[in-house]
Amino acid sequence: MKSVHAQYIICGEATRRVSSIYCVFGLSGEEYRVMKKITMFILETCPYCREALRFMDELFAENPMYKAIEIEVIDEGLHADIANRYDYYYVPTYYVGDTKLHEGAANIKKIRRVFDAALKD
Repeated sequence: MKSVHAQYIICGEATRRVSSIYCVFGLSGEEYRVMKKITMFILETCPYCREALRFMDELFAENPMYKAIEIEVIDEGLHADIANRYDYYYVPTYYVGDTKLHEGAANIKKIRRVFDAALKD
């Protein structure tokens, strides 16, 4: 059983399609896996953030399970009030639940590690 809800998140001027929210995977409908939410902080003008978003698109194509993860993308330039509640300095920054897993320039391997952490129970 697979249920996927796609949503659009506004990141500054750019609108990005991010697959997400309230998705449940199960083998027979009796076993379910609920993913942890990822919160990603970016700046629209940050080249490392744009690169990280491209890597995320590659990972979505590589593994359909990743498309089911709820991902909230917050542009700290537009939402400083939210960003100031978190402890980080560099973008992009990824939190899984309340745990910071990555901060600063990322490669596809590091982002995969964040996604895998969100899939774990």
